[in-house]
Amino acid sequence: EKDSAIALFKKAASLNPENLVSQVSNAKALYFVGDTATANQEFCNIIKKTKRKNPTVLFQIAETYATAPLKNLKLAEAYLRDVTRLDSKNMEAYILLGDVLLEQSTSNASAATEQYNNALAINPNSARVIVRKAKIYQRVQNYKLANDEYKKAQAIEPNYAPAYRENAE
Repeated sequence: EKDSAIALFKKAASLNPENLVSQVSNAKALYFVGDTATANQEFCNIIKKTKRKNPTVLFQIAETYATAPLKNLKLAEAYLRDVTRLDSKNMEAYILLGDVLLEQSTSNASAATEQYNNALAINPNSARVIVRKAKIYQRVQNYKLANDEYKKAQAIEPNYAPAYRENAE
């Protein structure tokens, strides 16, 4: 729900305007309403303030580029690679990087799989990551391996509905 998201980004930005994450929220709101030029400039200013060394800020910016209606997957990938370099234990960054790589190259999922494996190295019991890997196996029509992964995710987290839904597909 884009309108609700924009309102929440603006609210987050207003709570502490001096905070860099709040500033990212403000730029994210601009990006989502379609003022990408202003948002990009804001992102650049924020990155300069952090000297490109704040993984939280970089992740938030990368997430914007990866999930907004107007995606910029190359920039998202670049920032996520910086995040994983700065914080090698950031599981969310590895997951999003895998998603971005998979979206950029639908014919070759090995780079995405590598990032999902990096996330699993941090938390081997992440049903969410296991389901993502299972979907890759399903996409290449390795249904047995996909089914095994879905069942593994279901065993780890019995209430994780996507494991059942995707397996049913």
